[in-house]
Amino acid sequence: KLGIDLAKAKLLKKEQEILYKAADAYVGLISAKEKYAINNSNVNLLERQVETDRIRLERGNISLSDVAQSESSLAGAKANLIQAENDLLTSRLNYENVIGTIIDENSLQQSIQSIANIPLSLENAIELSKQNNHDVKIAELELKQAEKDITIAKSDLAPTASLSLERSYTEDLR
Repeated sequence: KLGIDLAKAKLLKKEQEILYKAADAYVGLISAKEKYAINNSNVNLLERQVETDRIRLERGNISLSDVAQSESSLAGAKANLIQAENDLLTSRLNYENVIGTIIDENSLQQSIQSIANIPLSLENAIELSKQNNHDVKIAELELKQAEKDITIAKSDLAPTASLSLERSYTEDLR
């Protein structure tokens, strides 16, 4: 019975790990898509800014250092866009590895609704984690199993006694 409870606890822990990985992959992909879109928009904005600054430089409204500063900002934004593109690719691969093939990436939606009740305080969160920590449950079951194993091992070392009784009956037929 104890071994079955231990196996169930380990299975529940593994299920929770898989669910966490799936949620992390899903949220990670949505976040990476948004980050990429923001960085792409930023690059477009700064490209227009650089063009505007070059025109203003030709007219003598700004100095060359102002244009250089705009170009520097654009270069930084392009570097951030490349990083965001790499993060998006990594998130896609992680999603496909954990969940499966992405059929329509645009169908992934961000939701603000929680599927679980969020604790109202840190104390509630700590108490909840103590009650539902699968590692603690597994450790408790392993402790009980080890205690039973010790009891069995001690009984193997204890002296044993055996009793046998034999009876025989003979009848003389003379």
